Amino acid sequence: MNLLKAIRHIFIFSGTALACLCCSPDKADSNKVSGNSDPQAISEEYIRNLGKTDLDGAMYKVTEGASKGIFTPLEANLLRAKLFYQYSEDYDQALQWCQEALMTKEAQEDSLKRLEVLRNIQTIAQTKKDYPAMLSACRQGQDLARSLGLELDGLAFDYAVGRCMYYTGQQEEGLRVMEESVEKALKMVKTQSEYGHWITCIGNLTNTYVGAENWQKAIQKCDQQQKVLQEMALKFPQDDFSTNWGDRVLFYSRINKAISLWELGQAKQAENLFSQALKQDYASTSDGVFRQSGYYAKTGRPDKVTECLELSPYSGQDTVDRRYVSRLSRLEEAYRVAKDSTNANLLAERIAGLNRQIEEIESRTVAADVEGYKSKNYKFKINDLSATLKTNNIILIALSALILVLLIAGTAQYINKYRRRKTINTILSENIKIKKEIETLRSLIAVQNPKTEDKDRQVSSLVSIFKEKQFFLNKMMSISMAAGLLGCSQRELRRMIEAIEPGMTFPRFISSLRIDYAKSLMKKEPALPVSEIADQSGFYSTRTFQRTFLATTGQTPSDYRSKQKND
Repeated sequence: MNLLKAIRHIFIFSGTALACLCCSPDKADSNKVSGNSDPQAISEEYIRNLGKTDLDGAMYKVTEGASKGIFTPLEANLLRAKLFYQYSEDYDQALQWCQEALMTKEAQEDSLKRLEVLRNIQTIAQTKKDYPAMLSACRQGQDLARSLGLELDGLAFDYAVGRCMYYTGQQEEGLRVMEESVEKALKMVKTQSEYGHWITCIGNLTNTYVGAENWQKAIQKCDQQQKVLQEMALKFPQDDFSTNWGDRVLFYSRINKAISLWELGQAKQAENLFSQALKQDYASTSDGVFRQSGYYAKTGRPDKVTECLELSPYSGQDTVDRRYVSRLSRLEEAYRVAKDSTNANLLAERIAGLNRQIEEIESRTVAADVEGYKSKNYKFKINDLSATLKTNNIILIALSALILVLLIAGTAQYINKYRRRKTINTILSENIKIKKEIETLRSLIAVQNPKTEDKDRQVSSLVSIFKEKQFFLNKMMSISMAAGLLGCSQRELRRMIEAIEPGMTFPRFISSLRIDYAKSLMKKEPALPVSEIADQSGFYSTRTFQRTFLATTGQTPSDYRSKQKND
């Protein structure tokens, strides 16, 4: 039955896939969602922008793109992973989509695309703090990048391995690996994106040292980052990316260095550097303002934090929002640095209460969203399969052949099972006809404390029924089946069999009847092969028959037959 169910499921799945092939893309359900068949509206850029406000619509756009052949299965799954990573924070689902991408034929055959998927897995796992998954992706990435001669990519994975080590208790070794990776990479960078990646890595190292309160190292990393940033600006002048992104990086670097100088007691230098940061364009952005509050918090100025973040006096009711909690956390830090424990403790209680409320709300929302998207994953996969089949007729032919083979195999198995069941039922029906003999035996069994002559009658009747109706020829005969036919319990049947010979068991009883029958066959048909005799006598195999015959008679069937001929 399990095989038949599996065949049925495969048939339904395959039929659905084939039905998808027959549907015109213009009539697909995804078009109803998008309402726009313009290929430009199915670009990755458009979909990622749509995902900011309508994740569900963006996911349908990916499906539409896959069904029209705009995205390959790898590209579609990778784009879904990026959408979930950026806009839903459902990192488990994002990793699952990455794994789907990794298993595609395209990823298996194209090492560069496989490398891209591994980078995405590393990034998502790092954000999720799933360090085993992150380390696994990095180890694969290291080997693959270097096998392709991409040393800089290999160093990027080395750096990620170092971060993984740092956050899993190997701080010293992790920092050493990260530092070595940065130093080697800076001697090799050439393109703008390569500069950007390693400047970001230096910034991450800076944050690590700030978090560990290693202020001297943090200052060294800030100086190194600013030096490489200046080198990048000289190589790529008049570039909007270098200018805008560089302004943000420089702002971060100055804030981190100012905090480190303050912690080392160099307040004047810290204030001068902070003043320089405030003159940058990035200082006026919302993120820039929040970074300023970090400096004020580290220097113990709660009034400046309140002014900077525009925090209103507490009215007894808070806003249940992550950003609001982050702002309160900055104010709490400022109070603690200023040694105002009273206000700091009050804020800590408020923050703890807000976090509990936010977690309850988010758990309900995320659970609902995840269930909703999981229910649609099956449809996404069906559509991807449809797109693959459309671009490869060989797969379609192979799938059709597989379905046909499975249906034939399932039908054959069902027919064999039906025939076997019918044969058993026929035997049982014939056995049931022996009412007179069975009723006689039942009446004998019903006698309480039977006398010797009653026991002999029971045994005689039992052997007579089995021999006359040849129950023993049924290869499936068991003690439970025999007891059911005779209308007695298994215990009573064992008792009658033991009356034939002390210690006699039901299998031995049946075997003895089968051997007697085999002997009669050999006498009647001397030329009948041993294998045929074994089968007709109720044995499952010739080997079992020969072994049982030898144990019962002391000689092999061949020896017995020869002796019969001589006699």
